[in-house]
Order: sequence, then structure tokens, then C-alpha cells
Amino acid sequence: VALRQQATRGSVGYNRNRIQDFLDSLDRGDRLRDLGKNINFGGTVQTVVEIFRYNLSMCVMMQGPGGYDTHGGNIQQGPMQDSVFQQLLSLFQALEAEPDLVNGGNMLEHTCLMLTSEMTRTPMLNGGQGKDHWPVGAVLVCGAGVANRQVGETGEGQVAMPLNLTTGAVSGQDLISMSSEMFAAGMLSLAGVDSYPFFQLTPPLSALHY
Repeated sequence: VALRQQATRGSVGYNRNRIQDFLDSLDRGDRLRDLGKNINFGGTVQTVVEIFRYNLSMCVMMQGPGGYDTHGGNIQQGPMQDSVFQQLLSLFQALEAEPDLVNGGNMLEHTCLMLTSEMTRTPMLNGGQGKDHWPVGAVLVCGAGVANRQVGETGEGQVAMPLNLTTGAVSGQDLISMSSEMFAAGMLSLAGVDSYPFFQLTPPLSALHY
């Protein structure tokens, strides 16, 4: 059916690309079914490595252990965040130990990792010794192609300062308030994807990569 649709409605343009994406996915689905009994899904880090090893996906999302909605008792944050960074270290080590059979070297040399959250906590404690929701946060991006630099910073009141999208500096010329769309466009660019079809009016945060 897919081949018939490709020969008629999907002969050119957008339809052709989408139908080809579907046809390409069939082989991955067959591989996942055939390998299902052999893949070890015993642990989160190992699951990520297995997915990359068998080329089942180009992107995997992990959830850190613990719960972080500490409107009271913010002292819990320390141990929980320690657990997250321990899991991140385990992921680094597992990817470094895994050969990349397609590109050569190890998987860590060809993988970009991002540690982020949908929100952060207020700079100051509330009356319950907790912290409420705060819209300004930080993202840790590391791995293949990532520049070794700090990008942006917060100023008075822990509010994000305008920055240069190319250098990440908060002083000098061409400063702009960064949006989540600019960051997403920058991540696409870091992965070698043209961000324009997705964010036509949004410049990418190119300071993320070399």
C-alpha cells in the first residue's frame, strides 16, 4: 500500500518524504521485534546504550531519579541532584565503553547529552523552607561538537541577561534576550539539522557548538 501511495500521491515533495520515512521505519520495527528477546532493558543507562547500539533511535530521553517539586523542605534537592549527576556519570562511562560501529571510536565521541528541566526553583526560600517555581534556569550541554564555554548568565534578581547568540557573551554588541525557540534551534544546528524549516523567524543559539 505504501509503495502504491508513493508512486501516485507521494511521487514528489512533502508526501514523498513522509512516505519514505514510513518505509524506512519498517526495517527498524522489524529489528526491534527480532531483537526484543535479546535486548537487556534492566537499567535506564543500559537501555540507552542498547537503543543506540541497534540504531533504533537517534534520540533518547531519560528521567532523573527523585522528585524536585520542593515547595517545602528544599534541603532534599542536594541528595536528589547528586543522584542525577551520578546517573549522568554512569551514562558517560557506558557510552565511552561502547564502540561506535558506524562512525568509529566510541559512542560518547558521537553523542550529545543535554541535562535540563522544564522549570527551576526560586532563588530564595519561602516560609516553608522550600522554593517555588522560577522561569529562569540553566541547561548543561556536553559531548560531541559542543563548545567548551559558558553561554549567558543571570544578573540582578537571578534574571537572564541578554547575550550574543554567536559567542554567548553578555557584553559587547548584538545582545538579544534568548527564547526557548532560539535554544531549540541551536540544538538542531548542533545536531547538523537545518533549523529554518522549523523556526523560520528564530535565529539559532550557535554559541553552543564550535
